[in-house]
Amino acid sequence: MVLEGFEKYVPKFEYKVVDMNEVDVEKLLEMKNALAGLMCIDGMGRKDLEKAMERVRKVFREMEEEEKEMLRRYMRSMFIAVMGERGKELEGIEELEEMFVGLKKGIEREIKRAKEEGIEEGMEKGLVEARREDILELVRLKFGDVSDEMKGKIITLEDVAKLNEVFKLAVIAKDMEEFEGKVKEVI
Repeated sequence: MVLEGFEKYVPKFEYKVVDMNEVDVEKLLEMKNALAGLMCIDGMGRKDLEKAMERVRKVFREMEEEEKEMLRRYMRSMFIAVMGERGKELEGIEELEEMFVGLKKGIEREIKRAKEEGIEEGMEKGLVEARREDILELVRLKFGDVSDEMKGKIITLEDVAKLNEVFKLAVIAKDMEEFEGKVKEVI
């Protein structure tokens, strides 16, 4: 709702949805402005990002200074968004070339860190699963069948320290009744 008399001051925008899968990147870059550069870089996968950054790098030299500054600001923001606090290292960089190098290195570091975290998490899950199986096998060998209730308690345990404690209880318990009683105290 616009107040009467102010209609002429309200901009009339027309929006169009752009599907980047249907855009010819080369034609886009012929525009030689920050928006074209942003559209080429934003949302790209890692391999595509490197290609896009190379294209934008070439066009950047031909951009007007105002367009270059807009692209620099976007690159800084993008780097901080990707890298979090570690992305602040890009703040003092003025040259786009250095930003691209920094962004590429940052993305590679984050991918490596994510893989390492995934490996650690996988190892932890494997350790938990193995410990559960060890406990159930030990109890079966020592006391015979394990009740469904006890299986459920052991299978739902996630804490390695508690699983280790339950394993020790299985080793020292004299019978199933003693084991179940001790497990209830620990869990």
